[in-house]
Formats: sequence, C-alpha cells, structure tokens
Amino acid sequence: MLNNFKKVLVISPHADDGELGCGGTISRLIEEKKELFHLVFSVAERVGNKDEVRKSELIKSAQTLGIKKKNLIFYNYPLRYFSDYSHKIRDVLYKINQKIKPEVVFFPSKNDVHQDHEVIYKEVLRVFKYNTLLTYEAPWNNYNFSPQFFIELKPKHIQNKIKALRCYKSQCSKIFMEKDFIFSLAKLRGLQAGTDYAESFEIIRIIS
Repeated sequence: MLNNFKKVLVISPHADDGELGCGGTISRLIEEKKELFHLVFSVAERVGNKDEVRKSELIKSAQTLGIKKKNLIFYNYPLRYFSDYSHKIRDVLYKINQKIKPEVVFFPSKNDVHQDHEVIYKEVLRVFKYNTLLTYEAPWNNYNFSPQFFIELKPKHIQNKIKALRCYKSQCSKIFMEKDFIFSLAKLRGLQAGTDYAESFEIIRIIS
C-alpha cells in the first residue's frame, strides 16, 4: 500500500502528538520521498497557569524528521477547549483537504479519551470522506486500541523518532517520551507484524 500514494497528511491535535503516534512512519515516508504535511491545531504553550515554549520545539522536531518548512502548518487553539471551536477546526480541515488533496491521513484514534483528540477524530471523519484514513496509537490516552495495519520500520526510523521527540524539552520528563518506552512499543508492534519494529494503526478506510 505504501507504494501506491504520494501525498500524506499527519494531523496532530497538539504539538508532539504526531511524532508520538507515527514519528517512525513519518521518518520512513520522508525517506521514501513522499510529500508529507503535518497539521497541528495547538502548540499548547499555555497549560493551566503554566507557560511552555513549544512552538520552537515543534519547528525543531519537524526539521529533525525532515518535514519541509512549507509543509508544517500549525495553529494555537486553546488546549482542552477544541469543542468550542469545532466549526473553525472543520473549516481548516476542509481547506487543507481542498488544497493538499492527501491520499492518506493519519490522526488520533476514536478510543482516545483526550477531549481535544476526540474533536479532531470526529471532524476528520466529517471532512475526509474519500481518503484512506488511519488512526495512530497513544497508549497513555487509549482505553482500547485494536491495530489492523502495521508499518514496518528500521532502527534508524525509531532513532529519528526519538531525536524528534527530544526536541520537546518541556515534555521530556514524561514516561512515553523515554527511549526505552518508544523502542519497546515499536518492538511489540513489530513482533505482532512479524518484523523487528513497527508502528500500528487502526483502519477507518482504505482506498487503493
């Protein structure tokens, strides 16, 4: 399937979601010369009463993975309040779909319990009706995840994912940012797929 498309859109509710969910896949697809776009709806620089400098981290992470500057698109909708802006988010997705016309879209799972992720999932379904849709894994947010699609990765792709995540210095204390966790999850999914390493996805729709 990977050989059958050229344009890919990764959608992240917040900075670092896309890298966490499919950073290894991003690395592989860019290596294979796919045209990859990363759409981020919040750089999440304001969390409660705490300010975090995450815009620069997002930009550096994208550069590390090889995402072209013009293909990184980001907004700053308020964290945890996406539901108040669902109509605007839908408009953004519609315009992006019309402009880019991606063949494959990666986005959060329907079983992701974060309220912002839930909004993105529902709005993506409304807008991208004729695209291949794959949802990525976030174990800390998923109360259930049933992967049906696996993308084989090499160690270098996992290493690139780790390098990209290390750009988020404000988030480095979280367990799911740790090198051992990232490699272990990739090893588990690789075992299930019959390869050394992989990232896994739930299939919403496959169009070949």
